[in-house]
Amino acid sequence: MDKYQKLIVISAKEQWSHLCLLAQAAGLNVQQQTVDALTSQAYDEHLLIAVDFTGQKLDRSSLQLLAQLQQHGGVFIYQVDRHLIEEAACLRLGLRGVLYRDLPLDQLMLALRTLMCGQLAFSLEVLSNRLDELGVSSAEPLDNQSTLFNATLTKQEKRIIRLVAQGARNKEIATELHISAHTVKAHMAAIFRKTQVRNRVELLRLVQLPVGGQLTDFARLD
Repeated sequence: MDKYQKLIVISAKEQWSHLCLLAQAAGLNVQQQTVDALTSQAYDEHLLIAVDFTGQKLDRSSLQLLAQLQQHGGVFIYQVDRHLIEEAACLRLGLRGVLYRDLPLDQLMLALRTLMCGQLAFSLEVLSNRLDELGVSSAEPLDNQSTLFNATLTKQEKRIIRLVAQGARNKEIATELHISAHTVKAHMAAIFRKTQVRNRVELLRLVQLPVGGQLTDFARLD
């Protein structure tokens, strides 16, 4: 999947946030901006946007903000209180990840790098449950009537899609399926062509679609 080229941390303060400092220490291209400054720009698929969610819930106000920011890049939330947010709901809403406030420093750094590589930052349990909701279990073939599942995918391509949805990289997929990384790349090219997507990000969005539905938009939620 495509990597993000810049991390934007949303903040109204002039002083750099803790997340900015961590991202800089990790060697990431990071910039701190206000909501107004960011939303004055056009959508950029290479931007990853971090939103401080300290003490917040997914209510009307926060959903509207996230919907607004999603029009300008990928979005994830951090400093999340576990008892206030349902992680599965965040995945269904199209967020890139949820970083909890009690996350150890090394895991937080790893999560940032994972997100910047274009991968999702959710627990395996949440990802697996979401795939089960869509009928994409490890034991059953993909047979939903969406664009993805109407494609003439081979069994191997379907296995690869499941692994991609779980955040696996090409080398990890190759190891899991006992094939070469070059073969994985060839399969990915075929999957992109058959599902009419351009990259892994679009493929993941397609996997997250309700059967026959459209991508969930924050602004449409009540």
